Amino acid sequence: MGVAVTKAELIERIAYRFPCLQKRQVREVLGEAFCEIANLMVRGGRIAWPGFGTFRRIRRAARAGRNPRTGRRITVAARFAISFRVSEDLRRDLVERFARQLRQQQRDRRSRSNGEPAVGDVRVVVVDDLTPEGSE
Repeated sequence: MGVAVTKAELIERIAYRFPCLQKRQVREVLGEAFCEIANLMVRGGRIAWPGFGTFRRIRRAARAGRNPRTGRRITVAARFAISFRVSEDLRRDLVERFARQLRQQQRDRRSRSNGEPAVGDVRVVVVDDLTPEGSE
């Protein structure tokens, strides 16, 4: 599973990268950016961020559903939702990173199956006699 970042952590990370900005300023800019994104979504707009992806509002049709507690059939009303499509650049980057991680895990598993320690394994050695050789 991925890493979850809170609003405070995101502000901290950005403020660290841009020492000329105070955390309060970063918080205000991010707040305004997300507010503008939300307003555009309400108005049915679309936001494209090259190298990252595109947000847009979509309409979900009404559909039949079931109440999970009672099992009774219900109608789920039509609604609007936010759709996000990842850019090709980001998708390629994510696939490459995932492939590297997968290859590393496979190498680690192969090492373990050969009886050799894998990367990150700790080997504990118990020593019974602490007297140096030949000093008895």
